[in-house]
This record gives sequence, structure tokens and C-alpha cells, in this order.
Amino acid sequence: MNRVIEHIRGTCSSFEGRVAGAVQYAENALKTEENPDYPCAYVVLDNETAEDNVGMNEYDQKVNLTFSVIVFVANAELGDRRGQLMNDQIALLRPEVFKSLLRYSPDKSLFTPFEFESGSVIYMDAVRMIYSFDFSTSYRLAYDDTWQKVEQSDLAQYKQAQVDLLVNQTDPVTGIYSVGDK
Repeated sequence: MNRVIEHIRGTCSSFEGRVAGAVQYAENALKTEENPDYPCAYVVLDNETAEDNVGMNEYDQKVNLTFSVIVFVANAELGDRRGQLMNDQIALLRPEVFKSLLRYSPDKSLFTPFEFESGSVIYMDAVRMIYSFDFSTSYRLAYDDTWQKVEQSDLAQYKQAQVDLLVNQTDPVTGIYSVGDK
């Protein structure tokens, strides 16, 4: 998530660099100060869900990941008891967040481009609104990500085997079954 945080800092000028991770979000969510530095955003990993392994002789599993960009806006007009101005601020920030993240991937060899999933108000009072923009991406787990790979890399390299075969034969004329070396 650090690369996503840095990307938002560099592409969403309205936040003036005030983009952080989960710990800072938890701290700020508990504050009740009236004039904090808003707007600000926090990037928080929400969920990872794995689909079934589809590999028969190898490991191949898709993992869907969701994360949120949680935005804090202040009620600049304390007389605005209905919070309409806070909704306007979210509406102004939405295109900036979308232009920053939609179809972006911090590493296209690992993650699919980001897609928007949903948005919702998390909290609102007379002083601030906390809004969550939820995004998704996915990545794949393969043999190289497994314990089997680690375990097998410690095995000695297989070089040669000698096999003695016992061949079972049936005489096509007599139908007599015999066991012999061949």
C-alpha cells in the first residue's frame, strides 16, 4: 500500500501531501479537533479473498484484493447543519481520486489495474465527514509462492536412475502367460 500512498500524494494535489496509512487513519478518526488539516486521505487494506486453486499439477490461484481510500473533509461552514458543503467537497475530490487510481497498478506484472467498487459515508458530524472510496485489484499465486517450491529447492539435483524391468508377456499363439527379463 506504500506505493499507492505515494502515488496519491503525487497525483492528488487537493490533499497537499496529507495521505497516509492505516495507523494514521486510526489516530485521526479518534480526534475531535475542530480545525484539522483537511482534506486528507488514508489508504487502508480491506480484504483479500482467494478463489480456488485451478492448477492440476501446479499451483495457480487468483486472489482478489480490496482497499479503501478514506477521505476526511471538514465542514467549513459550521452553520451548515445538513452537511451539504461536505458533500460538495467529496464531489470535487471524486474526479481527482478516480484520475489517480482508475486503471493504475503499482506493478503491472503483479497486480491488475485498479477498479472502483463503491463509495460510502463512514461517519459524519457537524465538524467533518469521513468518506470511503473502495477499489479492487487482483494478483495470482503460483508454484514459486508455495512451500513446495522452498522444500524442493533444498533437494539434491536428480541426475540418473537405473531401473531393472520385469516384463510380463503373453504368447499371442498359445495365450500362455510368462514373466521374463527383457
